Amino acid sequence: MDEAAYCHLDRRVRVALAQITGGVSLISLGLAGVDWALQTAVAPGKDRPAALSDLNRPIFMVGTEHDHVSPWRSVYKLCLLAGTALTFVLTSGGHNAGIVSEPNHPRRRYRISTQPPGEPYLSPEQFLVRSAYHEGSW
Repeated sequence: MDEAAYCHLDRRVRVALAQITGGVSLISLGLAGVDWALQTAVAPGKDRPAALSDLNRPIFMVGTEHDHVSPWRSVYKLCLLAGTALTFVLTSGGHNAGIVSEPNHPRRRYRISTQPPGEPYLSPEQFLVRSAYHEGSW
């Protein structure tokens, strides 16, 4: 193989790898995999599955009105599984803008409600009626 053909092949391979890895080097991907494996190996509770009902700390959850990845009514169903205090925030916007928005954005609003442990479940419709409504970014 002559020099020009080798360079052309090398470039094509590198372009293909960049497309596959999103531009992250193979070494970085390999090191991230090793780090993940080590963290997983020493993680507490790795021999036992984790369940939301095992948590004994307050939970803070966020949903967005127009989320195409995690529709807020689906996210809200996690309230059924929590046995601890749970604060749910429903923001305007979509998957990104509903989470990351500058303060005083003119088209942002949110609803927030905290459900103490032991309280009966509120349906999404009941949440909309009973939650506090606020203008602006959360």
